[in-house]
Amino acid sequence: SRYKEADLDFPQFVRTAFDSIRTRECQSLIIDIRENGGGSEGNEDLLFAELNTGPYVKYRSVQASAFTFSFLRHTDLRRKADARELEIELRREHAAAPDGRLLRRPGVMEPAPPRPDAFTGQVYVLTSGWTYSGGAEFASLMRQHTGAIFIGEEVGGAFGGNTSGHMLTLTLPHSHITVEVPILYFNLAVDRQALDRGVLPDIALQPTIGQFLRGEDVVMEQALRSAGAVSLDPARDPRK
Repeated sequence: SRYKEADLDFPQFVRTAFDSIRTRECQSLIIDIRENGGGSEGNEDLLFAELNTGPYVKYRSVQASAFTFSFLRHTDLRRKADARELEIELRREHAAAPDGRLLRRPGVMEPAPPRPDAFTGQVYVLTSGWTYSGGAEFASLMRQHTGAIFIGEEVGGAFGGNTSGHMLTLTLPHSHITVEVPILYFNLAVDRQALDRGVLPDIALQPTIGQFLRGEDVVMEQALRSAGAVSLDPARDPRK
Protein backbone atom coordinates (compact mmCIF):
# COMPACT_ATOMS: atom_id res chain seq x y z
CA SER A 1 0.00 0.00 0.00
CA ARG A 2 2.88 2.40 0.71
CA TYR A 3 4.29 1.85 -2.77
CA LYS A 4 0.88 2.49 -4.31
CA GLU A 5 0.46 5.68 -2.29
CA ALA A 6 3.84 6.87 -3.59
CA ASP A 7 2.93 5.81 -7.14
CA LEU A 8 5.84 3.33 -7.18
CA ASP A 9 5.98 -0.22 -8.52
CA PHE A 10 8.50 -2.21 -6.47
CA PRO A 11 9.17 -5.04 -8.97
CA GLN A 12 9.65 -2.49 -11.75
CA PHE A 13 11.92 -0.39 -9.53
CA VAL A 14 14.12 -3.42 -8.76
CA ARG A 15 14.38 -4.41 -12.42
CA THR A 16 15.20 -0.84 -13.50
CA ALA A 17 17.81 -0.42 -10.77
CA PHE A 18 19.65 -3.62 -11.65
CA ASP A 19 19.45 -2.94 -15.37
CA SER A 20 21.26 0.32 -14.61
CA ILE A 21 23.78 -1.48 -12.38
CA ARG A 22 24.55 -3.96 -15.18
CA THR A 23 24.81 -1.22 -17.79
CA ARG A 24 27.30 0.67 -15.64
CA GLU A 25 29.25 -2.56 -15.01
CA CYS A 26 29.38 -1.86 -11.27
CA GLN A 27 31.78 -4.02 -9.27
CA SER A 28 30.43 -3.27 -5.77
CA LEU A 29 26.97 -2.67 -4.37
CA ILE A 30 25.85 -1.30 -0.99
CA ILE A 31 22.37 -2.26 0.21
CA ASP A 32 21.14 -0.38 3.29
CA ILE A 33 18.42 -2.21 5.26
CA ARG A 34 19.16 -0.64 8.64
CA GLU A 35 15.61 0.67 9.14
CA ASN A 36 13.76 -1.92 7.08
CA GLY A 37 10.97 -3.35 9.22
CA GLY A 38 9.72 -5.68 6.50
CA GLY A 39 6.57 -5.57 4.42
CA SER A 40 4.66 -7.67 1.93
CA GLU A 41 5.93 -11.24 1.60
CA GLY A 42 7.83 -11.78 -1.63
CA ASN A 43 9.46 -8.35 -1.94
CA GLU A 44 12.64 -9.73 -0.36
CA ASP A 45 12.65 -12.47 -3.03
CA LEU A 46 12.53 -9.96 -5.88
CA LEU A 47 15.66 -8.26 -4.57
CA PHE A 48 17.46 -11.50 -3.65
CA ALA A 49 16.77 -12.94 -7.13
CA GLU A 50 18.95 -10.16 -8.58
CA LEU A 51 21.86 -11.18 -6.34
CA ASN A 52 21.74 -14.98 -6.34
CA THR A 53 22.83 -17.21 -9.20
CA GLY A 54 21.65 -20.66 -8.08
CA PRO A 55 18.48 -22.46 -6.98
CA TYR A 56 17.60 -22.36 -3.30
CA VAL A 57 14.94 -23.32 -0.79
CA LYS A 58 13.63 -20.35 1.16
CA TYR A 59 11.52 -21.92 3.91
CA ARG A 60 11.66 -25.28 5.64
CA SER A 61 8.04 -24.61 6.46
CA VAL A 62 5.44 -21.90 6.95
CA GLN A 63 3.05 -22.73 9.78
CA ALA A 64 -0.30 -21.22 10.72
CA SER A 65 -1.09 -21.19 14.43
CA ALA A 66 -4.80 -21.94 13.84
CA PHE A 67 -7.66 -21.44 11.38
CA THR A 68 -9.93 -19.65 13.87
CA PHE A 69 -9.29 -17.63 17.03
CA SER A 70 -11.48 -17.15 20.08
CA PHE A 71 -10.38 -13.53 20.62
CA LEU A 72 -11.32 -12.16 17.18
CA ARG A 73 -14.17 -10.10 18.65
CA HIS A 74 -11.47 -7.95 20.28
CA THR A 75 -9.49 -7.44 17.06
CA ASP A 76 -9.77 -5.50 13.83
CA LEU A 77 -11.55 -8.59 12.43
CA ARG A 78 -14.46 -8.36 14.82
CA ARG A 79 -16.92 -8.48 11.91
CA LYS A 80 -17.96 -12.07 11.21
CA ALA A 81 -17.47 -11.54 7.48
CA ASP A 82 -13.84 -10.47 7.99
CA ALA A 83 -13.15 -13.37 10.35
CA ARG A 84 -14.65 -15.80 7.88
CA GLU A 85 -12.57 -14.36 5.04
CA LEU A 86 -9.38 -14.90 7.07
CA GLU A 87 -10.38 -18.48 7.88
CA ILE A 88 -11.11 -19.24 4.22
CA GLU A 89 -7.70 -17.88 3.17
CA LEU A 90 -5.84 -19.81 5.89
CA ARG A 91 -7.60 -23.07 4.99
CA ARG A 92 -6.92 -22.51 1.29
CA GLU A 93 -3.20 -21.97 1.87
CA HIS A 94 -2.53 -24.47 4.69
CA ALA A 95 -3.26 -28.11 5.48
CA ALA A 96 -2.82 -30.32 8.53
CA ALA A 97 0.45 -32.29 8.51
CA PRO A 98 0.73 -35.79 10.05
CA ASP A 99 2.21 -34.24 13.21
CA GLY A 100 -0.76 -31.89 13.55
CA ARG A 101 0.92 -28.69 12.39
CA LEU A 102 -0.94 -26.49 9.90
CA LEU A 103 1.62 -26.13 7.12
CA ARG A 104 1.56 -24.06 3.95
CA ARG A 105 0.59 -26.05 0.88
CA PRO A 106 3.18 -26.52 -1.91
CA GLY A 107 3.00 -23.86 -4.61
CA VAL A 108 1.76 -21.05 -2.36
CA MET A 109 3.96 -17.92 -2.56
CA GLU A 110 6.85 -19.59 -4.36
CA PRO A 111 10.04 -17.47 -4.20
CA ALA A 112 11.16 -15.54 -7.25
CA PRO A 113 13.61 -17.57 -9.39
CA PRO A 114 17.23 -16.35 -9.67
CA ARG A 115 17.99 -14.06 -12.58
CA PRO A 116 20.45 -15.56 -15.12
CA ASP A 117 22.22 -12.19 -15.24
CA ALA A 118 22.28 -11.69 -11.47
CA PHE A 119 24.79 -9.25 -9.99
CA THR A 120 27.96 -11.15 -9.03
CA GLY A 121 30.12 -8.32 -7.70
CA GLN A 122 30.84 -7.70 -4.03
CA VAL A 123 27.76 -6.79 -1.99
CA TYR A 124 27.86 -4.89 1.32
CA VAL A 125 24.71 -5.10 3.45
CA LEU A 126 24.18 -2.46 6.15
CA THR A 127 22.12 -3.77 9.09
CA SER A 128 20.85 -2.68 12.49
CA GLY A 129 18.62 -3.73 15.35
CA TRP A 130 15.71 -2.16 13.45
CA THR A 131 15.99 -4.70 10.61
CA TYR A 132 13.04 -7.06 10.98
CA SER A 133 10.64 -9.45 9.23
CA GLY A 134 11.12 -9.36 5.44
CA GLY A 135 14.25 -7.22 5.91
CA ALA A 136 15.68 -9.84 8.27
CA GLU A 137 14.71 -12.64 5.87
CA PHE A 138 16.59 -10.88 3.08
CA ALA A 139 19.64 -10.62 5.35
CA SER A 140 19.38 -14.33 6.21
CA LEU A 141 19.18 -15.32 2.54
CA MET A 142 22.19 -13.18 1.72
CA ARG A 143 24.18 -14.69 4.63
CA GLN A 144 23.24 -18.25 3.67
CA HIS A 145 23.69 -18.10 -0.10
CA THR A 146 26.13 -15.30 -0.97
CA GLY A 147 29.46 -13.85 0.07
CA ALA A 148 27.96 -10.52 1.10
CA ILE A 149 29.79 -8.56 3.79
CA PHE A 150 27.56 -7.29 6.61
CA ILE A 151 28.40 -3.99 8.29
CA GLY A 152 26.67 -2.40 11.30
CA GLU A 153 24.70 -4.07 14.07
CA GLU A 154 23.18 -7.50 14.64
CA VAL A 155 19.91 -7.82 12.72
CA GLY A 156 16.83 -7.42 14.92
CA GLY A 157 14.97 -10.36 13.37
CA ALA A 158 16.22 -13.91 14.02
CA PHE A 159 18.42 -15.61 11.44
CA GLY A 160 16.25 -18.74 11.51
CA GLY A 161 12.89 -17.08 10.88
CA ASN A 162 10.10 -15.09 12.45
CA THR A 163 6.42 -14.89 13.26
CA SER A 164 4.64 -12.41 11.03
CA GLY A 165 2.44 -12.65 7.95
CA HIS A 166 -1.17 -12.08 8.93
CA MET A 167 -1.23 -9.65 11.85
CA LEU A 168 -4.26 -9.34 14.14
CA THR A 169 -4.62 -6.02 15.96
CA LEU A 170 -5.86 -7.01 19.42
CA THR A 171 -7.24 -4.43 21.86
CA LEU A 172 -7.36 -5.77 25.40
CA PRO A 173 -10.90 -5.19 26.70
CA HIS A 174 -10.06 -3.71 30.13
CA SER A 175 -6.75 -1.88 29.73
CA HIS A 176 -7.42 -1.00 26.05
CA ILE A 177 -3.76 -1.72 25.34
CA THR A 178 -3.31 -2.58 21.65
CA VAL A 179 -0.93 -5.31 20.51
CA GLU A 180 -0.15 -6.92 17.15
CA VAL A 181 -0.52 -10.72 17.09
CA PRO A 182 1.25 -12.52 14.21
CA ILE A 183 -0.28 -15.88 13.29
CA LEU A 184 2.24 -17.36 10.82
CA TYR A 185 5.64 -18.87 11.65
CA PHE A 186 8.24 -18.65 8.86
CA ASN A 187 10.98 -21.26 9.36
CA LEU A 188 13.87 -20.35 7.06
CA ALA A 189 16.00 -23.05 5.43
CA VAL A 190 19.32 -21.71 6.76
CA ASP A 191 22.10 -23.22 8.85
CA ARG A 192 25.24 -21.05 8.75
CA GLN A 193 25.02 -19.53 12.25
CA ALA A 194 22.98 -19.62 15.47
CA LEU A 195 19.33 -19.59 14.41
CA ASP A 196 18.12 -17.65 17.46
CA ARG A 197 20.40 -14.67 16.81
CA GLY A 198 20.08 -12.04 14.13
CA VAL A 199 22.54 -12.05 11.25
CA LEU A 200 25.82 -11.03 12.86
CA PRO A 201 27.89 -8.30 11.17
CA ASP A 202 31.29 -9.06 9.71
CA ILE A 203 32.27 -5.51 10.64
CA ALA A 204 30.47 -4.52 13.84
CA LEU A 205 29.78 -0.79 14.17
CA GLN A 206 27.41 1.12 16.42
CA PRO A 207 27.42 4.91 16.11
CA THR A 208 27.86 6.91 19.29
CA ILE A 209 25.14 9.37 20.27
CA GLY A 210 27.54 12.19 19.38
CA GLN A 211 28.10 10.83 15.89
CA PHE A 212 24.36 10.41 15.42
CA LEU A 213 23.59 13.97 16.54
CA ARG A 214 26.28 15.34 14.22
CA GLY A 215 24.79 13.41 11.30
CA GLU A 216 27.86 11.23 10.87
CA ASP A 217 26.97 7.94 9.19
CA VAL A 218 29.94 5.84 10.31
CA VAL A 219 28.39 2.63 8.98
CA MET A 220 27.99 4.01 5.47
CA GLU A 221 31.47 5.53 5.68
CA GLN A 222 32.89 2.11 6.49
CA ALA A 223 30.98 0.51 3.61
CA LEU A 224 32.31 3.12 1.19
CA ARG A 225 35.87 2.57 2.41
CA SER A 226 35.45 -1.20 2.10
CA ALA A 227 34.12 -0.79 -1.43
CA GLY A 228 36.95 1.58 -2.36
CA ALA A 229 34.51 4.45 -2.95
CA VAL A 230 34.77 8.11 -2.03
CA SER A 231 34.02 9.30 1.48
CA LEU A 232 30.47 10.37 2.22
CA ASP A 233 29.88 14.10 2.41
CA PRO A 234 27.29 14.79 5.18
CA ALA A 235 25.41 16.97 2.69
CA ARG A 236 24.89 13.85 0.55
CA ASP A 237 23.76 11.62 3.41
CA PRO A 238 21.19 9.28 1.78
CA ARG A 239 19.06 9.37 4.93
CA LYS A 240 18.31 13.04 4.13
